[in-house]
Amino acid sequence: MLVEMEKRHGKVMRYVKQGEVQKLKSYLKKHRNLDVNSIQDEKKRTPLHIACLLSDDLVVRCLLKSGARCDLQDIDGNTPLHLVLNDVLLGNKSAYSDIAEPLIKRCPKSLRIKNNKNVKPSKLLRDVELVFLEKEKEKQRKAAEEIQEQKQREQQAEQEWHEKLVGEWQDETSYEDYTHHFSEDNYHYDNADSYDDWADKISHEFWRNKNKRKLDEEEHTRRKKKHEENKQREFQEQLEREHAEYERRCSRQIQEQMHERKRKYIANCCRVFHVDNTTKLKYDDMPWPCVKGDVNEMIKVILWDVNQDDKKGYRRYIRVQQTTWHPDKIQQKLGHRLHDRHQERILNRVTELSQALNKLLDDSG
Repeated sequence: MLVEMEKRHGKVMRYVKQGEVQKLKSYLKKHRNLDVNSIQDEKKRTPLHIACLLSDDLVVRCLLKSGARCDLQDIDGNTPLHLVLNDVLLGNKSAYSDIAEPLIKRCPKSLRIKNNKNVKPSKLLRDVELVFLEKEKEKQRKAAEEIQEQKQREQQAEQEWHEKLVGEWQDETSYEDYTHHFSEDNYHYDNADSYDDWADKISHEFWRNKNKRKLDEEEHTRRKKKHEENKQREFQEQLEREHAEYERRCSRQIQEQMHERKRKYIANCCRVFHVDNTTKLKYDDMPWPCVKGDVNEMIKVILWDVNQDDKKGYRRYIRVQQTTWHPDKIQQKLGHRLHDRHQERILNRVTELSQALNKLLDDSG
């Protein structure tokens, strides 16, 4: 028995280290009584510690669903949350939202547990927030520098354009002076532009080019904004599609789980109630609709795929279940087979289930 248990523990550890989340899910589902918190390596690290060290968020979520505790400490006094936050401080930013936040949500008190170095996860969390804040400030500073550099480039380009215009004006005025002083007949063209006309033309061209650059920049900004909006809209639509697919997948999974529970419930009822044997029945041997659930979960399994619109058929089905789980009937059929240590617990749960069925029948009337 001990060898078999060690073998199971080894399989779980191997699946966790290799990131085989599907195999881990199937194995834990097959061995529901396996306590993942009792599995430890030589450093007293549980599977949840190992998954956090490897930053495997899928394995972490699987282990949490299987009852993994977040407050257990390894040989150094570290909880899984210590390991995740240290990893975030080393630069693994995604581990904060993917792993640290689910751990904190599951077990807030783990923030106050000290390790052997007297460090709490709450202190590491503050350090993480400071690092994120510094990075955000650095990002804003770089953005401001880029904007300043862009303004300087624009000013430099405008200055170069202005100098070019001034140079052209100086060249032209020098040429006019030359022709005026050194021409043989000192001839003046009747249609030559005056200085004021030429200056107006240069100024008009300058402002026309400047306005054209401004319009080009506005058009570029408008197209860029439209592209970003389209990109954001496509991303949002993709998120909505993925969320809808996730909900459909979850719905199918729930339906499959409920169908399988109902099938096992019916099979177990036939096995326990309709087969004569003298085997002592413990609590988990009873044909409960779901062993680990409360009475409300059991009622959900019992009523699964029952057409409640058919009032007569619905009430008839509930009466059959009332008869099956009536405390007197259980005492009559199985009283001699109930294990002494489990008898009181079994009868208390039978009474609760019977009362819930009675209330269902009253409400249906």
